[in-house]
Amino acid sequence: MTTVAYTLNQYTYRSRRRTQYTYRRRTHYCVRLRCTAFVCVPCTPGTYWLHKTECAFCPIGTYQQEYSAVSCVDCPDGFTTETEQSKNASQCIEMCGPGLYSNTSLVPCDKCPAGTYADGEQNTECEPCPAGTTTESAGSASAADCKGTRADARRAVTSIEGSPP
Repeated sequence: MTTVAYTLNQYTYRSRRRTQYTYRRRTHYCVRLRCTAFVCVPCTPGTYWLHKTECAFCPIGTYQQEYSAVSCVDCPDGFTTETEQSKNASQCIEMCGPGLYSNTSLVPCDKCPAGTYADGEQNTECEPCPAGTTTESAGSASAADCKGTRADARRAVTSIEGSPP
């Protein structure tokens, strides 16, 4: 068994293996750690080593399943986590993509109704088309999908020609 001498927030070690070891700190036993440049990193899953004496929660959109990590792992594109301190990839949830929305911005998602669009990811609502325009169907992903109606086009032509609409 590899041992570690613990002294006032500074960890030293005696080991043939440098990747993992256990230590005894008061009544806490068997905490797995990894040493980096002779500094022990006592962070648990869901956290990462921020600087000399502090572990920080992995931010939303990331996770860390290992002990003693110095960074968090990003969720795959199109996925995020609901909270900070996520501990594994299974906590990455698919986001609502373009043309879709939900109250949480995560799956399950609904299509944006006709006359609206959502052009980003993590949509909690859809944007209305500009006045006098609409979309051809539900699930539009861009303001460019908002087109004027035929009646609006006729009004524009007649007002340009000088005739009353």
